[in-house]
Amino acid sequence: MTTPIDVIKFLVFNFLTIFYSACIGITIVINYIFNSKSRFWEVKDRPEPPAALKSEEHGVHKFIQVNGIKLHYVEKGNPTKPLIVFVHGFPEFWYSWRHQIKEFSKDYWTITIDQRGYGDSEKPSKISEYHINNMADDIRALVKKLGREKFILIAHDWGAAVGFNYVYRYMDTIEKYVMIGGPPSEAWKKLIVSSPKQFIMSWYIFFFQMPWLPEFVIRCNDLKSFDTMRLGSKEDVECFKYTFSKPGALTSPINYYRAIKVLNPDPPLKKPANCAPGLFLLGEYDKYIARSTGKLAKAELDNLDFKLIMSANHFAQQHKPEETNRMIREFLDKKMQ
Repeated sequence: MTTPIDVIKFLVFNFLTIFYSACIGITIVINYIFNSKSRFWEVKDRPEPPAALKSEEHGVHKFIQVNGIKLHYVEKGNPTKPLIVFVHGFPEFWYSWRHQIKEFSKDYWTITIDQRGYGDSEKPSKISEYHINNMADDIRALVKKLGREKFILIAHDWGAAVGFNYVYRYMDTIEKYVMIGGPPSEAWKKLIVSSPKQFIMSWYIFFFQMPWLPEFVIRCNDLKSFDTMRLGSKEDVECFKYTFSKPGALTSPINYYRAIKVLNPDPPLKKPANCAPGLFLLGEYDKYIARSTGKLAKAELDNLDFKLIMSANHFAQQHKPEETNRMIREFLDKKMQ
């Protein structure tokens, strides 16, 4: 049932979408006027994947049919060991976990997925296919097909949003979980209306509601935005540019944002009982999630700890992989004793 508050939120949401889109559109027009000889909207042709994506050091590439969709994943480690499923965020794909695959495949069976709509996984065309419940159900079906009942879930950004949704709904299948740079949706909803800082930091969510324009902006100057994220070496960045330079490669990931429901929102998720041990990590210099989200996240879920990854940006598992790995390993080892 739509309430007056929902209508007001809907109107504000769409006003901000138009406002941010207009601001960015004006910037593009100015750029075109003063750089009319530069075809800044073009993306370089990349017919062959970088060597790092073809390397076997990250594991074996496989496909699996789950929840009505074909997912691509990378497998490494001993299948008799405890299972870790890694879930990436935006704009990433399985490769964003390369440092963690190397570290944790020594002691765990690691499965690193391309979420639906990303990389080599299937890309449904309907926006409704990217409702957060669908991605959480993808993970549930994946773990079942792998023959496991319980596992460790480690996720980042949108993957963390999906991961927290999974934790709320399927807590009994979780041994431990680590979420990086993305709070529970219930905490985020409270934060964005109570924290002006978080509201400003979330500008891109409104902008991403527009059709076509967000994809155009990210592709400008040969996907230059990836150069600013500090994702690793020049070759690492080229892996991301190769993946997201493919036709339509950005639309499905941005549809995650377009699937957010403002009118007739989903009912609040019920706090689960008997919460598994959890760790919520946030980069000290995260530009997208305010630090105050940690307190709200801890209030949402029992047995959840919150820590900062010092000197890290939003993409902590890539920007500061050694420190991120150390904190994850300390958490997992402590809880396994």
